[in-house]
Amino acid sequence: MPQGTTLGKLVEVAGAAGIPLQQALDSSPHLAHTLMVNGERCPLAEHGERALAEGDEIYLLAPLAGG
Repeated sequence: MPQGTTLGKLVEVAGAAGIPLQQALDSSPHLAHTLMVNGERCPLAEHGERALAEGDEIYLLAPLAGG
């Protein structure tokens, strides 16, 4: 991704590449809040315009429950 690409644009590009990230985020109220950038929670609704930089790590943390 080019320097300065936003988090929202990354999700769009993933969709165009056949990775249904937006659908996954939309379908799970819990997953939407586990989008992370460099270890910081960045829900797309609030951080879609966040510019990404070289070396940024973007990932989802799957919510787990246990006892």
